Amino acid sequence: MSNSAFHLRHVFSSALSTVGLAPNDMAESAASTANALRMEPAEQVVVILVDGLGLELLDARKGHVPTLRSFMNPSYTWGPNGMEQNAGVQELTTCFPSTTAAALTTLGTGALPGQTGMLGYSVRHPGHAMHGGHASTLNLITWEDTPLRAENWQDHPTLVERSIADHGEPLYSVGPARFTGSGLTGAAFRAMTHVGVDRLDDRPAAVHRLLQQGARMVYMYVGELDHAGHAHGWQSEEWLFWLERLDIAVATLIRKLPSNTAVYLTADHGMVDTDAAHRITLTDSPVLMTDVEFLAGEPRMTHLYLSGHGRQCSQEFIDRWREVLGERIAWIGTAGEAQSLVGPLSTRAREVMGDVIVAMNDSWVLVDPRVHSTQAMELPGVHGSLTHAETAIPLLTIRA
Repeated sequence: MSNSAFHLRHVFSSALSTVGLAPNDMAESAASTANALRMEPAEQVVVILVDGLGLELLDARKGHVPTLRSFMNPSYTWGPNGMEQNAGVQELTTCFPSTTAAALTTLGTGALPGQTGMLGYSVRHPGHAMHGGHASTLNLITWEDTPLRAENWQDHPTLVERSIADHGEPLYSVGPARFTGSGLTGAAFRAMTHVGVDRLDDRPAAVHRLLQQGARMVYMYVGELDHAGHAHGWQSEEWLFWLERLDIAVATLIRKLPSNTAVYLTADHGMVDTDAAHRITLTDSPVLMTDVEFLAGEPRMTHLYLSGHGRQCSQEFIDRWREVLGERIAWIGTAGEAQSLVGPLSTRAREVMGDVIVAMNDSWVLVDPRVHSTQAMELPGVHGSLTHAETAIPLLTIRA
């Protein structure tokens, strides 16, 4: 896991602080948590979130991104105030689980998944009891097949809501049009005005227009790398294609920035490539299956919901899994023990979290054909666990 003291949850509040729009209670707190990343003041700020661009991945392929690479190493230039330093790439740590629903909500709220209840790709549906091992899941990305509204269930206020309430100034996001009014948008970025732009190549122009119209902060989402990584693996030509397109988009964006504008590029998580040789199928092992009634989450980070006997003997259950899987497990423990990773559990998080949480090591995945589709089980690119490749994310600073 990344050991950086700087965290994804500090990015939005720090960026808002640079333009004087941080929530008042953060800016005025004794701990001065508003600008934890110590970002320099600016007139306008752009935050680019590249889904799936872990720091290790970026470093391994930096030869293909001349624009991003130029900001990765510390350098010195002459500015209006004399010699100025480009800080280079900073290492941030993302949340656990290192997955989109959890991380984007951490970005948008500044709160950890234990507080927001956004505990993975899916969790057991709140209020749904077990029925012969067939409980239903709540998909925290799509929010499909549920009467729940994401903004009601994830009711921790977003940083945008708090900023607008204190300062009355609109904040904007640029990304695919389908995100307008989506469940994850409601959970993570409530109150942000979304501008739908489907093509990555067109998003810089949309950001420019907003800045020219006086927007103080614009958030731009890039999801193409994550999609390519899941479908083909991050070491694929398809992933590299989108990395190069990202570099071109960033070059286009910074070419026409208004003066005294800061751009911060980061990610929500990294990724590892896996294969059939590193796939553990739960239903193939009676020893592992014993006392497991249901599971949710994702193949790198699984919520295990246990029978009554399993819950009563959770340590015995955990010891059995450790004996069978050994070093293929990065971490396993009870929901209570998992608070060291996800943060203190809110009431809604306690309702849906697994009795036991298991995170896989190296490139191992844990699948269950009763829950996972064939496509999900065979994805070559995966994330969600605690490896440095998944949890270390970049923060690049670009100033006009």
